[in-house]
Amino acid sequence: FVIAILINSIKNEVCFIISNIACEGSDQCHALIDKGAISSIISIIDDIIAPEVDGNIDNICLDILYTLSYISCFQVHEQIKYLLDKETVMLMCSILTIIDNSYHRATDIILDIITNIIKTCQDGKHKRLLHSVYLQVTFDDSLDIFNSLRQSTNLIIANKANVFIASRTKQLHPPLPPYEMMELDMMVRV
Repeated sequence: FVIAILINSIKNEVCFIISNIACEGSDQCHALIDKGAISSIISIIDDIIAPEVDGNIDNICLDILYTLSYISCFQVHEQIKYLLDKETVMLMCSILTIIDNSYHRATDIILDIITNIIKTCQDGKHKRLLHSVYLQVTFDDSLDIFNSLRQSTNLIIANKANVFIASRTKQLHPPLPPYEMMELDMMVRV
């Protein structure tokens, strides 16, 4: 029991230190990725988060979420690709499904991570990744949680969930070309 507490305390300190390094800039984030620190903390959060979790997130998880948020907020394509390769979006969506929706801080950070990844993919050379089967299935499987977050009493979270749903709707249902709109209009009139 004492050893478990000690291990947990060490994980907490390490994740806090990594988070503080990551917030310094994209160069520091790149160094953390190169040294394997980000891979390690993703493994830690993956081990901690399980369906049996009672809806609470401890400080270790928060520090890891902050680290991933820092990496995503700089929107460096190589770093975003790294997060995609580590299936971070799927992990974030999984966490959203098991945490208590009233835990606004974690929910807010997770929505920022997902939004930053989507923006970066939409803006540049990783646009094809946004349409990958992995992301499509992950987002489709998580649509219910985003719809429930739209009802949040926290307006920031509700707005972020609305933006996510709106971006998914545009992506899944792009505007029809004019000739298809005319055909559709004619079909409706008949």
